[in-house]
Amino acid sequence: MFLERAMKKQQEGVMLLEALIAIVIFSLGVLGVVGMQASAVSTVQDAKYRTDAGLLANELLGMMWAQQSQQEIGGKSPGQRLREAFEGDGSGGVTDGAQYTAWLARVASTLPGVAAAPPLVVVGRTSVCDFTNTADSQLGLAALNNQAATSTRVCVVIRWQTPKETSPRNYRVVVDII
Repeated sequence: MFLERAMKKQQEGVMLLEALIAIVIFSLGVLGVVGMQASAVSTVQDAKYRTDAGLLANELLGMMWAQQSQQEIGGKSPGQRLREAFEGDGSGGVTDGAQYTAWLARVASTLPGVAAAPPLVVVGRTSVCDFTNTADSQLGLAALNNQAATSTRVCVVIRWQTPKETSPRNYRVVVDII
């Protein structure tokens, strides 16, 4: 009997220790799930911004195609009409087209950080359409004013920047409007 009591005394608290270890393991699992959820939310937000940028670019291109299909007005070529109505860079350095200004308001209300990195729309200047890095796409239209519109190739660069990012992201589209 004395031996049984001594064995019980040595084993007291073992179940409590097992329960505490199980709680710690469960808590680590819950924290892992919360971390994965936060990462998923961030990824979904990035995907939403890319999708919105694509929709906004396609909206602008649709308006351009609609205007392009109209007859030449006032002796202006299609490239000249598109350039006057839609070209812009949002910098204030050049006169933005009326259609660009209205579209820019929709972009600014949809994507974050557009004021710091406004969209760039270039019509008929093929050298600008061939940019391959971000520095080229951030060049505004003021540097391009001496280039003539040689085609109806349109380049649209939509940029946005979330508060947690240090550099803007961009979505680029190059289209020949015929």
